[in-house]
Amino acid sequence: MATLKLTETVATPSERSTTFMAGRRFHIFEADLEKLAWIVGVAIIYFAGGKLGLYFASFTASSSSVWPPTGIAFAAMLLLGYQIWPGIFLGAFFVNLATTGAVFSSLGIATGNTLEAVVAVYLAMRYANGRKLFEHAQDFFKFAALGMLAAAISAIIGVTSLALGGLAHWNEFVRIWLTWWLGDVGGFLLFAPFPILWIENPRWSSDHRRLLESSVTLAAIALFGVLVFAGAIPGIENYPIGFICIPILVWSAFRFGQREAATAIFILTVSAEWGMMRGHGPWARFANEISSFIIPQAFMMTMAVMTMTLAAVVWERKRAEQDANEARNQAEAANRAKDQFLAMLGHELRNPIAALASAVRVLQHGDVRSQQSARLLEIMVRQSGHLARMVDDLLDVERLTAARRITLNRRPVNLAECARDCVTALRLREEYAEHNITLRIEDTWIDGDPDRVAQILTNLLSNACKYTRAEGKIVLSIRSESDRAVICVEDDGDGIPADLLPRVFDLFVQGDQLADRHRGGLGLGLTLVRRLSQLHGGTVEAHSNGPGHGSMFTVRLPRLEKVPETMVTRIAPVRSRRGRRILIVEDNIDAREALREALEMSGHEIFEADSGASGVESALANRPDTALIDIGLPGFDGYEVARRIRSSSEIQGMILIALTGYGSPEDRKRSEQAGFDTHLVKPLNFEVLDDLLTAPTEPDFKKSAAS
Repeated sequence: MATLKLTETVATPSERSTTFMAGRRFHIFEADLEKLAWIVGVAIIYFAGGKLGLYFASFTASSSSVWPPTGIAFAAMLLLGYQIWPGIFLGAFFVNLATTGAVFSSLGIATGNTLEAVVAVYLAMRYANGRKLFEHAQDFFKFAALGMLAAAISAIIGVTSLALGGLAHWNEFVRIWLTWWLGDVGGFLLFAPFPILWIENPRWSSDHRRLLESSVTLAAIALFGVLVFAGAIPGIENYPIGFICIPILVWSAFRFGQREAATAIFILTVSAEWGMMRGHGPWARFANEISSFIIPQAFMMTMAVMTMTLAAVVWERKRAEQDANEARNQAEAANRAKDQFLAMLGHELRNPIAALASAVRVLQHGDVRSQQSARLLEIMVRQSGHLARMVDDLLDVERLTAARRITLNRRPVNLAECARDCVTALRLREEYAEHNITLRIEDTWIDGDPDRVAQILTNLLSNACKYTRAEGKIVLSIRSESDRAVICVEDDGDGIPADLLPRVFDLFVQGDQLADRHRGGLGLGLTLVRRLSQLHGGTVEAHSNGPGHGSMFTVRLPRLEKVPETMVTRIAPVRSRRGRRILIVEDNIDAREALREALEMSGHEIFEADSGASGVESALANRPDTALIDIGLPGFDGYEVARRIRSSSEIQGMILIALTGYGSPEDRKRSEQAGFDTHLVKPLNFEVLDDLLTAPTEPDFKKSAAS
């Protein structure tokens, strides 16, 4: 029963609801205030740009061949979303109201300008890659075409509003419409790219030389703009020298990309408009004032399309080259890793094979003493086990890299018990016997595959032993954290370099090895740890303060909250030690003979067959208790042998064990479908086979085999 102190206060449900609603209203108010600030800001910027654009008004006070607000409205709505539309509407309304004083026409024009921005943004998002519309030439061309379409909407509504309001003559409709439309298209092409590209990518280059080069280029553009368009050189208006800017625009597009190209266009446009306002520039000689505005605007639009398209094409190609170079570098790195792996594999395979060959050669001499013979047999057992573990790791990695799922035989697992077993097994291996492993464990249960969990623990511990001196410290801790079971292996060994730490779980990655490779290994263990942890729904991470400061590996797995009582109070079944009648169906003479000798030493009666057909005949003739059947047999395979034995009414209850080098989940499924009771993978683990053969009853046998 919970008690409360008298000094404590507890909010009633209604009070909590009121507090929650107040907090919610506060956050909504904050969001609305921020949105309102953006709307007001867009309206002010639109108004300022509109006043500048209306300086170039022709035919009427509200139609201009230069209209920056179109680009401002498009950029604002593309970057901030459709909810910014009131700012565009208000800016357009007030700039026209301040110019003409007509409320009706100002409302119509504001509606057209707002609708223009909405349609342009919608079409750009749907057909021109949205915010990334400047990255590819085809997207920019789509944007230009869609901008022309959207500008037509604003021009139609705007000119119609002027005509209906008596501010324009209907017989001038087409000329005013063309001027209006040209100004809005110029707003899209000349003024929209600059803010969009800088807001999307505001970072400056870290290369100081490149930054200096881009600054000089933009300064040169500004200088050319002043010289060509602003009348800095008297009498220049008599010569069409605007095309002198083309080379530097091309250079900015080719050398720096879309952002700097848009900046160059923007600087040149501002220079040109400043010159037009003062009556200067290559086109100021035209007697018609309208031509002096429209022709430079058309020129700048043409330059913008050319420059931005060139920038998109060039940098698209550069990105493709970078991707190709990266892919080539990755392929070369993978090829080097493959070569290194094959070299490691050759070294790691030759060592145990050499030890086995030497031991066999000594045993071939008849004068070997019993003590010496026992020592040689220990070497052979240890090295054959080493080979078996290496092959198992290779097969596991092959399944992982080939995207084949490793099947987990899940059941409640006590990590503490599993850790004790793993440490005991490691201490029996000579290469790890000298290491002192400290256990700090508590009973922690997970739903997992016991064999795979043991593989995780063994790989982490063997990795720690490999890179820690014999007198070093290795600590294995297991604890509970919230809903997670935490496995932590910490050592004070060699540590992990900072550049290696992010790749420590990658395939074939190892720390520095000396020429003698006394540490051994193929760089597979930690890769398997990560993948097996992920298959159990967990994570793994590595930490190290650098070389010489040790390392720590932490695995987090989903924890079982409630432990089944049957797992805690489980009693081991009594095993039967009586000899069995066993049929071995194996076409490899050496393997069959060695297996027969081993089983006969355990007190079993053995029958042999070297093909599928002879295996079925022997099974029918001798009726053994158990059959060990190889899959790859001459005549017909082991699957067919199992099917024929199961289909015979003369043989009932025979235990069939597939003994093969094929160990994938698909192979195990085929074995089950053919009628095998269990599936064992070569090289044979005699402890597992002995457990199967000593199972007291058939149901217990199948349960044992499944685990």
